[in-house]
Amino acid sequence: MPAGRVERPRSQVDAATVAAAGERLVRALATTTPCAPVRDLIGATDVAAAYLVQGHLNASRVAAGARVVGRKIGAT
Repeated sequence: MPAGRVERPRSQVDAATVAAAGERLVRALATTTPCAPVRDLIGATDVAAAYLVQGHLNASRVAAGARVVGRKIGAT
């Protein structure tokens, strides 16, 4: 791996499960109704899957007209 390049962890969760978790959050946001945590779908320790779900949610919001206005920086 070249210097300065960070390899991101890979998820063991399949794309359909990530999409299901993302859609659960999309529906909760749209209906302002709490939902069950998505850890029952993606697990409690798969950080890579959590980022994929976050990406799904963000993409859905942007597709619906939301605008990205900043960046998150810092440690996760």
